[in-house]
Amino acid sequence: MNTIGKIFTFTGFGESHGAAIGGVIDGMPAGIGEPVFHKLDAALSKALMSIGAVKGVEIGDGFQAACAAGSKNNDGFYMEKGKVCKRSNHSGGTLGGLSDGDRKSTRQNSSH
Repeated sequence: MNTIGKIFTFTGFGESHGAAIGGVIDGMPAGIGEPVFHKLDAALSKALMSIGAVKGVEIGDGFQAACAAGSKNNDGFYMEKGKVCKRSNHSGGTLGGLSDGDRKSTRQNSSH
């Protein structure tokens, strides 16, 4: 059964249904946010959690990072043509509360 079918099945029985949505921010320069009191990831989470019914926010690999070894979850850096680059983006474009210039990715889980 596809997602729409599942939703109709729930609503047909008078039930609500949870959902997950995602978002992406491209082109944000590095250095937005602060490392302690005004972290970018905290500000994004606060904004997304203010949406009614949102119960969880993931940035980058999110909750999967809790189950990953640090060596697998760490975003390694390297130099290419005089520019610092990342081998992965597990952190979702944030590093120490600041944007790192990479794509920001979020996922919000909701329940009614």
